[in-house]
Amino acid sequence: MPIRNSYKLHHKRVWRVTGFVASVNGFLCYAMSSSFKHLFGEWNLLKTILYTLLSFSISTMMLFPKKCRLSKSFLLKAYVGVLVLLLTSLYSLFDDKSNNGKPDLLSMISSASFAFMSLSLSRQIDLGFEAELLNFFLGCLTIQLMKINLMLSIVAAIFCYSLMILRSKSEPQPQSRTLRMQDHVQ
Repeated sequence: MPIRNSYKLHHKRVWRVTGFVASVNGFLCYAMSSSFKHLFGEWNLLKTILYTLLSFSISTMMLFPKKCRLSKSFLLKAYVGVLVLLLTSLYSLFDDKSNNGKPDLLSMISSASFAFMSLSLSRQIDLGFEAELLNFFLGCLTIQLMKINLMLSIVAAIFCYSLMILRSKSEPQPQSRTLRMQDHVQ
């Protein structure tokens, strides 16, 4: 029994560290990308402070997801889900308007990092929007790769497929969860 609990704890730590590193990498790469400059303009003190606070807050939440969990209330989950949907849609709208040319490498790295961050988030909390957030960032990465060269859509498809498989394989199966609960009761 201690081995199984130790494995679960280690598994949770891996997802926490993966999410934290991915979020830091994503925010740094996005801050240095041409997409940020097109969308928000050149850096100034106010932008630096706001971006640092936002990225620090989100990256810190990746390290401590249990402490940042929201209530299990359906209404609260719906509000958070709609907020995330609106924010990603708004980001997509402004990103599409600002990016007429080919994306740079830093933009693609930030999209891939945010996809890993979303995968990590989906393994740690259950608010209902984590898988959609993963799909959004994978879609952004796919579009960016396709803008460079249509043949890169194969690379995008392989990357998306591997993350989807990783997400589905790492989810606890309902049958195994029921068996573990039965073993614990007996």
